[in-house]
Amino acid sequence: MSTVQKSLGRGLGSLLGVKTNSDQIIKPSYPEVLGNGALVIPIDKIRRNPYQPRETFNPEKLEELADSIRVHGIIEPLVASKDGDGSYELISGERRLRAAKRAGLTEVPVVLKELGRRDKLEIAIIENVQREDLNPIERGKSYQRLVDEFRYGQEEVAKRVGKSRESVANSLRLLKLPEKIQEYIRTGKLSEGHGKILLGIAEPSKQIAYAEVILRDRLTVRQLSDSVSPSGKNRPSNKISKNPNLAIHEDKLRSALGTKVELSGTESKGKISIEYYSAEDLHGIVNKIIND
Repeated sequence: MSTVQKSLGRGLGSLLGVKTNSDQIIKPSYPEVLGNGALVIPIDKIRRNPYQPRETFNPEKLEELADSIRVHGIIEPLVASKDGDGSYELISGERRLRAAKRAGLTEVPVVLKELGRRDKLEIAIIENVQREDLNPIERGKSYQRLVDEFRYGQEEVAKRVGKSRESVANSLRLLKLPEKIQEYIRTGKLSEGHGKILLGIAEPSKQIAYAEVILRDRLTVRQLSDSVSPSGKNRPSNKISKNPNLAIHEDKLRSALGTKVELSGTESKGKISIEYYSAEDLHGIVNKIIND
């Protein structure tokens, strides 16, 4: 891992109004006021940003950053605002703050900046989006917060965070999925691609059933797409009307037997219909079933 952290993106830097010097290494033992305008603040006086959209932090990556901080110190100061009670509210740099605690530091360099609620939220989102630190659900919730709190449209959100309107719209749509599926995506059990396809299924119960099949059978996005919409068109197929588990098993039987197969009923009781078109087909199907 590089010991020199990249500076913030242009949009974030302009919001903060903070210039950083990547050549200046801030060691774990600090003077009270640093040459770059940063102050030394005790870690226990700093509260996390209440607008922070990021809910999970990779422990391994945090430990890597902590190792770097133990050797080189903090290269880029944190940004915070001062509260009336003598404490400080973090604006930017929660990952560095967490790593500094792991590294055993008791104080960190901080640039003070007085910002309004809107700017604090935008900075927290932009910092994470630019560094691709948010999972798909966190990203969607971040965009939704901008919509809810500041009445931004999708175009304005896209402009603020430096993404396309289509990307913002897709992230927001994921929030329409059932909470259970959102949790699967948040934890990485399902991908954003899986989520987009599941959105094409109308009923939440069927979305969840398909999600369970994906996890059980380890279906790729392509396999799920073929199962949900075999024609490739952007609409649910007729398979959605039946139990998704039966639809998956139909596909497996068709592939194994090389002919049309239909399952009707439930998983506990039903009927299998296998089509054949000649005596040769029939013998071939029977042999495949017996041999398997």
